[in-house]
Order: sequence, then C-alpha cells, then structure tokens
Amino acid sequence: MPKLIFQILFNKIATESRMTVSILSSIVGVTFRLSAIVLFIFTIFSSVALIFVYKDISWAGIGVILVNVLKGILVLAVLIILSLYAILLWGAANEIDREQDKNYIVAIFSGVVSFVALIIGMVALCKEEILFCKLLKKLFPTPDFKFIIR
Repeated sequence: MPKLIFQILFNKIATESRMTVSILSSIVGVTFRLSAIVLFIFTIFSSVALIFVYKDISWAGIGVILVNVLKGILVLAVLIILSLYAILLWGAANEIDREQDKNYIVAIFSGVVSFVALIIGMVALCKEEILFCKLLKKLFPTPDFKFIIR
C-alpha cells in the first residue's frame, strides 16, 4: 500500500485517467442522488400537506366541489411526475457511477456545474430585485408605489 501511494504521488504509475473519471463521476452521482432525495422528500411532504388542506376545505356547492377535485387531481399529477423524476435522477446517478468514458463524464460534470451556476445567478437576481423594491418603498412611501417601479 505505501508503495502504491508513493507511485501515485510521484507520477510513477500510469492511471489512464481512471482517477479523474472516478472523482468526477462520484461528484455528479452524489449531486444527482441528493437532488433525487430532496425531490422525493418534497413530494412526500407536499402529499401530506395536500391531505391536511383538503380536510379543511369548504365543500359547499357543486361548482366548488368540482373545482376542488380538479385542483387536487392536478396537484397529484404534478407530484407523481416529480416523484418519477426523482426515480429517474437516482437511475441516472447509478448509470454515471458505472460510466468509464472520460469525455462523457466531463461533459455531464460541466452541465451540472453550469446548471448550479444558473440557479445561483437567478437567486442573486431575485434577491437584488427584492432589495430594490424595499429601497423604493422607503424612498417613496406613497400608496401608489407600484406605478413608480414601471
């Protein structure tokens, strides 16, 4: 074992990119698995919340009942699609762990990093917009402040 560590540290052994591929594929695999777990937990909590919300809804009148049932069916369909997407993410993580093509792994890793950067940028823009609106509200405390923004 110490001989192997010495060979790796001083570049005496040819690894043929196996270490790079395993590091990048494990990072992408963990990212996909964490995303799948978060998505699945979200669907479970949303399903439980839907049950509690529908328990307290007023069911007076045929129109209200029809609208409430259609909303419930739509929300359940979205939750089923999200849970299926979580299963697909888990399967993709399993496939990436078995993949050995370096170019494919690097491409997927670049895509994941770009997507994370996009999400962080969008959150920063939304935060900036909220801070800007609060500043305008302090500067112009008029009731028609909505028209100042436009």
